[in-house]
Amino acid sequence: MDKNNSEANPGRAGRLGNGPARSHEGASAAHPLPLYSFLPFRLMRAGLIMSSAGHKLSELVDASTAPIKEREWRVLSMIGAEGGLTSVEVCELSGLDAPTVSRAVKTLSQLNLIRALKSKSDRRQALLILTEEGARVHDDISAKRLVSGQQIAACLSEQELATFLKTLDKIEAHTRGLKDGPEEWQE
Repeated sequence: MDKNNSEANPGRAGRLGNGPARSHEGASAAHPLPLYSFLPFRLMRAGLIMSSAGHKLSELVDASTAPIKEREWRVLSMIGAEGGLTSVEVCELSGLDAPTVSRAVKTLSQLNLIRALKSKSDRRQALLILTEEGARVHDDISAKRLVSGQQIAACLSEQELATFLKTLDKIEAHTRGLKDGPEEWQE
């Protein structure tokens, strides 16, 4: 088996993992990141590779009958998946900042793809839900995204996929705890 193969050598070094690092006259890092065993890099890279596999999101959104962009799709897809979310929940789930979510919500509302239900106990709170047209657009794009997801997961057995998802849950819970550490204060 090839020594640079990711299965044979997951901590492989060098240029794009395909061999030894380039030789040059420039300075070298004293503590280079071992990219192919550095979990944040591997997850980011896997996400990038998966996003271009199968049905590309940008192409699906562009082909949609609704004049939306990826930003609006991300919000629409989460509302559709969860059956309704507040803007704060969309931010937490997506990692998008509040102004980005606010712009997407405004666009989706203007296009009649979502609507807001006001809380009876707190009028500042609104539950964002799909309209009939929003559900149609959501289902049209998500059906193709599901096919892409199945194509990506096809290399894993059911047990491997279950273990991988459980491991991701564990990493997510752990890193959420790291992020939500004690509050720091300053003058």
